[in-house]
Amino acid sequence: SSYIQRPPGMGFIHLVFYKISPELYPILHKLFALFLHALALYFFGLMALELLGQRGAIFAQLAYALLPCFWGYLFYYLTESITPSFMVFLFYGYVKYHLWSSSRWLIFQAFIGGILIMIRPQLICFIFPFIYFMIHFLKNKNFKKWSVFTVVLLLAFGGFISWQIRSATIAKRFTGLHG
Repeated sequence: SSYIQRPPGMGFIHLVFYKISPELYPILHKLFALFLHALALYFFGLMALELLGQRGAIFAQLAYALLPCFWGYLFYYLTESITPSFMVFLFYGYVKYHLWSSSRWLIFQAFIGGILIMIRPQLICFIFPFIYFMIHFLKNKNFKKWSVFTVVLLLAFGGFISWQIRSATIAKRFTGLHG
């Protein structure tokens, strides 16, 4: 049943807006999706500026803002309306960590990755670079960074693992990744 198969992320978002105003929750959801898209557009521009320079960033940001493949799903009430924004946030965190090697970007990535997995569990593959980094740091005997990555992975996968345990307990079997 969808009660145990569906990931809880989008249901939680709907619940928050429904609790704020049962009459206005569809409008609040749309405003939230538009806000996330605008924020993603800003972060996409910053990421493109870091990678492509000013001219390339302007072109990339215009493409992101104007092409329907990036904003066409904003009108859905499903995960499609907010998933692209969280993907941009996650990639922005990857770029910032690659450029600055700061632990705060790892925590940012873990937080965004955890939200992304709870909304669209199939996108778990975008969290796998963390595992690569852990192996790399372990091979280089950088245990401080390895321990930070362990905490980050626990943050990113904590909600997902608890959701899977809950689903398996109710269904008496592993339900897998549904979304």
